[in-house]
Amino acid sequence: MIDASIRTVRSCLVMASLAIASCSSRDGPEAVAKAFISDVAAGRQAEALERYDPRLREVGGIMLGMSLAEGTARARRKGGVKDVRIVSTDLTDDTHATVTAEVHYGDGSTNRESGKVRQIQGRWYVTA
Repeated sequence: MIDASIRTVRSCLVMASLAIASCSSRDGPEAVAKAFISDVAAGRQAEALERYDPRLREVGGIMLGMSLAEGTARARRKGGVKDVRIVSTDLTDDTHATVTAEVHYGDGSTNRESGKVRQIQGRWYVTA
């Protein structure tokens, strides 16, 4: 009887851990990479800038804005971004990762892009 209760409690703890992990993955490295690509393609520069590592925003200034505008123009020339699929995520450590995404454009072309992300105080950002 006690054995069954311990197994039940253990099962509940495992399920709760999985539920917490799945909720936090919405804001994980894959989510920030996908949202960043979508924001740039749609011309949402303010939102894309907010996804940059705060240190990069401080030193990058106008250059980041120009880079985002260039990315928006490139996506528009290709008919816009129709889909972003995460191909892989390589965690370097608990707070750094490289995310590879496959970007599908409206003209039928596809591009594979890799970028670094880092976690600061629980939030993931695009970094260099």
